[in-house]
Amino acid sequence: MSKLRTTLSTSLATLAIGSVSLVGSPTAHAQAPIQNPEPAPASSQTTTRTLSASSSNGSSSKTSGLTFGTRSEAVRSLQAKLTRAGHYVPQTGYFGTMTQQALRDFQASEGITVTGRATARTLSALGGVSGSSSTSTSSERTARSAVTSSVSSTRQAASSAGAQAAVDFAYGAIGTPYVYGGTTAAGYDCSGLTQAAWQAAGVSIPRTSYAQWSGLQSVSTSNLQPGDIVVFYGGSHVGLYVGDGQVIHSSRPGQPVSKVSMSTMPVSGAVRPA
Repeated sequence: MSKLRTTLSTSLATLAIGSVSLVGSPTAHAQAPIQNPEPAPASSQTTTRTLSASSSNGSSSKTSGLTFGTRSEAVRSLQAKLTRAGHYVPQTGYFGTMTQQALRDFQASEGITVTGRATARTLSALGGVSGSSSTSTSSERTARSAVTSSVSSTRQAASSAGAQAAVDFAYGAIGTPYVYGGTTAAGYDCSGLTQAAWQAAGVSIPRTSYAQWSGLQSVSTSNLQPGDIVVFYGGSHVGLYVGDGQVIHSSRPGQPVSKVSMSTMPVSGAVRPA
């Protein structure tokens, strides 16, 4: 009987230990998705490895001080550079999904590894980003500075503060949909865009392309300044000159506001609003 009692006690103890082991298994909980936006600190090896991997994957973005989910003037500068490169993103200063996609598109167009992150090579190709808390190497900073100087030296200066404001507005409108008769950020037609650009500079100009051509001061196409309005197709189309033979225009349904070479369309003349 004594031997039987000993055997039963041993069996019950084994079952109890097994129950505690099952209930307290750290593996069963470590792999569950985290629902709480501010979870309690974890100390398991699984969590430590996950955080380490996340830090490694984001190292390129941390190099530039620009990471997904952050808000800063550096992000706003990045968004402006992407827009001027033809990949429109609102200049909100917040690094969200739109900025990430614009980065991917830019990287693809430049032959850079597509990551959606602000890597040192991406920033160098964009000409640098002001306000970035960069910790990049001396050689990277030198390369970025060289690109920035190149961009600055080739971009033609506007003839007045008003013209510069109009040009800046047009750059910010890149990517906006074409809407026939449109005069707002919801969509522009060609003359709606040029009118809105100069309105942003505090200058009121006629609404239609023909009225702009006939009602504003005519200038020679050989003496264009950023902010001038270039007329195409005998007056049926206009675009805002931004320098270096380029105009920003809203051309047709299905084609958003974009920057193109003047040489892609027959030029009929040019006017200067102010």
